[in-house]
Amino acid sequence: MGLTVNQTFFEFLKKCEPRPISDNDVASKHLYLRQTLSNKINLIDDYLIGSYVKNTQIKPRSDIDIFVVLDRSYWIDQGLDTPRKVFRLLLRNLRKTYPASKIRSVGQAITIQQSSGFKIDVIPAYAKDSSTYIIPNQHGQTWISCNPKIHIKYLTDWNQTLDGKLKPLIKMVKCWSKLHEVPFKSFHIELLVVEAFRSLTPEAIKDVCSSYPRAITHIFQQGCILIDDPFYDEMNERVDVYLDRGSLRTKIWRKLQIAAEYSTRAWHFQELGRELAANRAWRKLFKYYFPQGSN
Repeated sequence: MGLTVNQTFFEFLKKCEPRPISDNDVASKHLYLRQTLSNKINLIDDYLIGSYVKNTQIKPRSDIDIFVVLDRSYWIDQGLDTPRKVFRLLLRNLRKTYPASKIRSVGQAITIQQSSGFKIDVIPAYAKDSSTYIIPNQHGQTWISCNPKIHIKYLTDWNQTLDGKLKPLIKMVKCWSKLHEVPFKSFHIELLVVEAFRSLTPEAIKDVCSSYPRAITHIFQQGCILIDDPFYDEMNERVDVYLDRGSLRTKIWRKLQIAAEYSTRAWHFQELGRELAANRAWRKLFKYYFPQGSN
């Protein structure tokens, strides 16, 4: 007798987990960046953000995100008052700091690709006020309001509301997105998964989250609806602007439709007690990440 569907999902989650990376290794990379940058430019603060800190990263684990808060008055006095100028100076300093690494600027970050395969994303920011930062955006040369600490707390609170199931569910959706080459941004996925539960009552959340198969089916079903509307983060900034270009939104919608069909069919099989058929349907959706299950 093989694994039941519910048991197989726990094995699936294990396969989603990234390879371990020691906290000491992350701390040393962070400290080196802080010390070298502090010697060259004025920094007010810096801290880790992103999937590593939020525990929503999937395999392979090979990157960290570091948020660096610049001294705005100093930088503006130096004439660094546009996103292009901020990135230009940071790129110059980081290339001196990491001469053996490939370094480029993408969107709102500078990516340091080390020869070991490890990647560090550096996100520069100015403090706008006590609770808001602005980060330079190379697309359109604009500034975006944000507060990573608010988003981290937001996910933590919702993870508690879902009895610890939110972050595992986010990892499942990220695995699906990776396997099917869905042009979804990681941050957008996190917010969409939360949004799938925001309109539910506590009783409904408890019912939907009674099992991972039921919960992931709900997310894909709701995702088909949610993807059509503009999406905003906790700072009221749109996170889906990248989908306004070309046919990306339609492409993601079609992928979500297929995922909703497969997951609904799999959940139906499970309700009928057809564990083998359900596991086969889930394996078509999550491919080799999903174990064979019952025989």
